Amino acid sequence: MKINILKDTSLTFKGLFYENKIKHFESLSNIQIKNYQIKKLKNLLINASREISYYRDLFWNIDFDPNKFNSLSDLKKIPILNKSEIINNHASLISGKRIKNAIKLSTSGSTGNRLSIYTSPSQWVIEQAAIWRHWHLAGYKFRDKMAIIRSYNPKKNEKIFKFNKFKNWLYISPYHLDDKHLKEIFILLIKWKPKFLRGYASSIYLLAKYAMKYNIKLNHIEAIFTASEKLNSEYRKCIENAFKAKVFDHYGQAEITAMFHEWNDHDGLNNLEYYGHVELIKTNKNNIYKLIATNLHNDVMPLIRYDTGDLVKINKIIKKNEKCNFLKVSEIIGRESDFLKKANGGLIPSTNFYSYFAKIKEIIKFQFITNNNDIKLNLMIDKEAKKKELINLISTDMREKFGKKIIICETNIFNQSAGGKFSAIINKS
Repeated sequence: MKINILKDTSLTFKGLFYENKIKHFESLSNIQIKNYQIKKLKNLLINASREISYYRDLFWNIDFDPNKFNSLSDLKKIPILNKSEIINNHASLISGKRIKNAIKLSTSGSTGNRLSIYTSPSQWVIEQAAIWRHWHLAGYKFRDKMAIIRSYNPKKNEKIFKFNKFKNWLYISPYHLDDKHLKEIFILLIKWKPKFLRGYASSIYLLAKYAMKYNIKLNHIEAIFTASEKLNSEYRKCIENAFKAKVFDHYGQAEITAMFHEWNDHDGLNNLEYYGHVELIKTNKNNIYKLIATNLHNDVMPLIRYDTGDLVKINKIIKKNEKCNFLKVSEIIGRESDFLKKANGGLIPSTNFYSYFAKIKEIIKFQFITNNNDIKLNLMIDKEAKKKELINLISTDMREKFGKKIIICETNIFNQSAGGKFSAIINKS
């Protein structure tokens, strides 16, 4: 996403102001939240039927009248929308009336299916307000020093970091987290003394592993914000031990249909009920659900009942005597594609491999690349490790896990998105 500096400044201040308006949602009852969502969805559906050809034709074909929408259960009359349908009907999903001033967002396309989504500036203000609220719960104040390891890809001969003077942020390239550059990065961090770290979980994890290996202390860190990648328990433990600060995890997507935040109780992630309406579809595993979501404010390109492709774990709904009545997600399991197939057809979740490699201190980074039935495992290995013995050990373990031999390569080059986002599993099938 690219926004010029004047527009970015304007939206930043509007987001900061609007944060005060969204706080009251945290004290609403279930009935009040439900009524708010019904009102927003009804308005969204009516506008979609009038301005967007895809929904006009769809509602006609299924005999759905948005003017009669009076219950959240009525939404289930509309078919679930998946990513391939968006790609195939992209132009017809956009409101020609509202596209002029829209903001363009794009998914990372790490699986080869890059997707552009359009939204209104007013929705983006709510987006910003939600983020500011999340950060403020961790103690962040506007212009506190924050080091950000994401969204910066320096060109040849450019420095691996850059400053945003207006927001007082230091951007660090997530593409340069090898020993040589990490030494330079830590010298800068020790000198600059940021109060907060923000970035991809895998990037901050690499920072944490380096800090622990060389006993580097960043005593000025007050909180850490992770987003855009699955934060597993091994990563969280390492990061919090290294920097002696709590992690505040965030879930969202470029498709902007739902947003979850970990608050300062650190007891799961809360769905922001004022942001998007979430539906949960049971899977064949206990407490694991498919996440279906609808943004309540994007009238430029509304994705109604969008299948996010993500799985979440739900243990409970927050009761009235707790902080608020928002749906609580115990864990973001990740995308349905974040599984690897064994020789017998069984599936292994990526979480198993995070746990496995967390126990091998010599492994700095790993990534599986699958292509039909072939599996390649790329490993970044500590330079002081006994590499041949280590690869033989991992090769034997992987053969036992998969029931077949897989290709193992030592490398410092990994697949990452344009913004530096990393996935432990790349499916090229």
